[in-house]
Amino acid sequence: MEYYREFSFDVEKRYHETIAIAPELADAIRKLQPVESYVGMAVSHYFGRPYGPGWALVGDSVFCMDSLKGHGISDAFCDAELLADAIDASFSDRQPLEDVLAEYESDRNARKGGYYDRNWTASHMEGWDDPTVH
Repeated sequence: MEYYREFSFDVEKRYHETIAIAPELADAIRKLQPVESYVGMAVSHYFGRPYGPGWALVGDSVFCMDSLKGHGISDAFCDAELLADAIDASFSDRQPLEDVLAEYESDRNARKGGYYDRNWTASHMEGWDDPTVH
């Protein structure tokens, strides 16, 4: 969290420090004239529990990562489908609600876990020059 606070004091400076890890990109960008002031955005990644007594959540209401790869609405639709199937199984008396919600969480975690980790790595520019990271 300290990094985000520090970053927010001089967004333009931190931006140029960040792109400096890619020298060709940094050189090209330095030649450009910004048309607006720099604005920073900090994203706190989290992966929460998607249900509890009397409630269930989908998408980034319970799962947040950098929007770098732009999959937010797709995640919400996939979660909604998993949750609808789970609720149907319970309301149709095929399985107890607690069991289907636990399966929903397990399925969601299995589907998103690796993607979440790759997104976190990419958004922190770890291995930015390693083609297997992207």
